[in-house]
Amino acid sequence: MESTGLFLKENQVHVGMTVALCLDGKDVPEKDEEGKELILKALKGGVPIRVKLYPFPDGVGRHDKGVILAQPMEGFKPNVRFMPLQIFSPDEAPVSTEFVVFVEGVRLKYEDRKEYYVYVWKSKEGRFYSSHPYYLWYREYTLPDGALLVPISVVGGIERLTGKRKHVWSA
Repeated sequence: MESTGLFLKENQVHVGMTVALCLDGKDVPEKDEEGKELILKALKGGVPIRVKLYPFPDGVGRHDKGVILAQPMEGFKPNVRFMPLQIFSPDEAPVSTEFVVFVEGVRLKYEDRKEYYVYVWKSKEGRFYSSHPYYLWYREYTLPDGALLVPISVVGGIERLTGKRKHVWSA
């Protein structure tokens, strides 16, 4: 796998991201005993609820009685970094997808509301909109130069999988 160049600490991984586990100083993912790259999906879980990383695609399964089985991972050592598998520039970002925004390796926050991180959604017309921290409606949002977008929803939108229009909201 080719390096995307963005490496995050465990507390920077957002729900919905798919990441590769890398050791500090390496720009390629670590491999398991079978030689497969260690790919993880960030989901919410636990008590109190928090981001947990699940081996992907094998970390969540279904028992024959319908019970969901999961093998989460958390509490990584400080030398572990996480590389998002997909990073887009604003021009190449797929439509109908929600993203978190990074500039120079740091999650972007709103200028007028520094306590909130920026989330954007790309419309079919190619414009970016944000609902945070406004929550009631989307506003068009201009991304700064050098912005990198990491998807946190189904790339291309949920309708790509189901044929139905449905927005995927995140916290």
